[in-house]
Parts: sequence; structure tokens; C-alpha cells
Amino acid sequence: MQLDVAGNVYVGGNSYNSTYNVWRTEIRKYNAYGTLLNSYNSTNINQHRYLRGMKINLAGNVYLTIQEIGLLTTFSNFLIYKLTSTLTHSSGVTTSGAWPSNSGVTLTGFEVTQSGSVFITASRNGGTNTTNNYLTFKLKNDFTFQFYESLNSGRCNSMVKAIAGSYPNDEFVTTGLISNINRLVKYTGPGARTVSEIEVTEANKSQKQLCYPNPATTHLSFNGINEPNEIMLFDMTGKKVFHQFVNPDEKTDVSSLPRGIYFIKTEIDTELNGSRKLILK
Repeated sequence: MQLDVAGNVYVGGNSYNSTYNVWRTEIRKYNAYGTLLNSYNSTNINQHRYLRGMKINLAGNVYLTIQEIGLLTTFSNFLIYKLTSTLTHSSGVTTSGAWPSNSGVTLTGFEVTQSGSVFITASRNGGTNTTNNYLTFKLKNDFTFQFYESLNSGRCNSMVKAIAGSYPNDEFVTTGLISNINRLVKYTGPGARTVSEIEVTEANKSQKQLCYPNPATTHLSFNGINEPNEIMLFDMTGKKVFHQFVNPDEKTDVSSLPRGIYFIKTEIDTELNGSRKLILK
């Protein structure tokens, strides 16, 4: 479900088409009073199409990620569709050719900037290649390919942020495991290559790390705290999920938080970078 700036509600899901015995994608748009304004149904006949994600930008365009699975074959592609504000199909592409079919692709992130660029991340079992692949896929605002790539021996965990900008200066930040190193990866500009990869290395842990141990399980201690300080933890979406005032030499209990990756911010150190990443396991 999505909400636009006018208060209209967009509801998406999958409905069964008994005529062709397929699952199709369905989107409905309601105004703030619950009146149906527009609707969209995919017209697939030979494939199942399952809605996996929906985004809306300020222009009112609706962006969909749809998994397409053949009825008589095992192929599986992902479609990216763009609908107008009246839910009329405008543009569409498929990941076939960029990410091979029959390879166990799992989408991990889907973002759209206000300028209309689309960025998707995924993980893929290499099939005949037994390694996992870290996949990225970006469309320009005219729905032509900007780039797609596959990095062996890695996986993308999630999308962190899509930063609005005019093409080609949209920026996207992901987090993932590449060559067995947890990294924040920033993409900017028109190229497929990463501009910066921020990682915590053994060399800088002792000098820069704000908290320890890292990874942690139940409790944290902090470096450089000589007076009471507010400690804040943010999840991968940027939402603050924890805050507490900590005294010098006091441990912080984080045992109640879900296991995963967080970012730390304090009054004495407001910079959020790779050395401020916290892993709870």
C-alpha cells in the first residue's frame, strides 16, 4: 500500500484470473474518502505475475516490481513497470538478460528517486556457479538501462537509501556482504562501479570504533565517553530504534533488539560512517 501527496491510497496485490488459470497483478487507487478512482490488472495469459513491490514518486507515477513465472516452464523473471497516476501502463522492462532466469533471484531492495530513476538490488544463487551473487540493476528515468552488474561471492542484504537528484546524479546506498566483508556500498552517477566502499577493518577498529564488542550479543561499551551521553541506534531504514543516556564505564543492554545491522550516533560523535556500524548477532 502507498499514499500520494494528495491523500490518495494505492493498494496492490495478486488476484486469480479463472479464465486463464493464472495469478495476475492488480492495483487499485482510492481517494481519501474511499472512492475507487482507477484500477490496473495485468493481462498475462501464459505466466503467473506476483507483485513484489510498489513505489510512488511526487509526480504520481507508480512503479512496480513483478515476479513472472511461466506456467509450463520453470523460468522466472522480474518485471519493472511504470504506471501513470491514472494507473495506465507507461513503460516496462524485464531483468531477463541482465539476471539469468532459473537462478533463484531474490529481490532485496527497490527504490525510486523523485527524478524517476529506478534501482533494484538482489541476491542470486549462481546455479551452475555455486557462489552467491550480489546483483544491482538501474534504470534511467526514461526506463532504459543505465547499468546492471553481478558480483560473485557476495550478497546484498538490503537497500539503505535512495537520494533524490537529477539524472545522472541519483545516489543509492546498499549494504551487503562482498568477498566475506560487510560493506556499505554507494552508487552515484551513471557508472556501474561503486564510488566508495566503506568497511570496518582490523586496522581501524582500535583507533576509530565507537563501541565494543562489535559484533555484539547482549551488551555494549563505548570509547571516549567521559560524561553522561545519549546513545542512539538507527536501523537500516534510518529509523531510530533505541536511545539511552550512558554514564562513563557503563555498559548498555541491547539484548532486546532484533539481530541485524545498526548505526550508532552519540552527542560526542555525530558522524555516521562505516566505523559506526554495529552488528548484533
